[in-house]
Amino acid sequence: MNVSMTGGSGFIGKLLCKALVSRGDVVTLLSRKGGLSKTSRSWSGI
Repeated sequence: MNVSMTGGSGFIGKLLCKALVSRGDVVTLLSRKGGLSKTSRSWSGI
């Protein structure tokens, strides 16, 4: 499943992202901190 989420750099977001990836989902993050992963995007990149 393709999942887009905000807040991926936060405490809960990090845990949720790891859980989704471990079950085989493709996760795209929108975060204030860009460059967290190949599929992360920063606010300024929009």
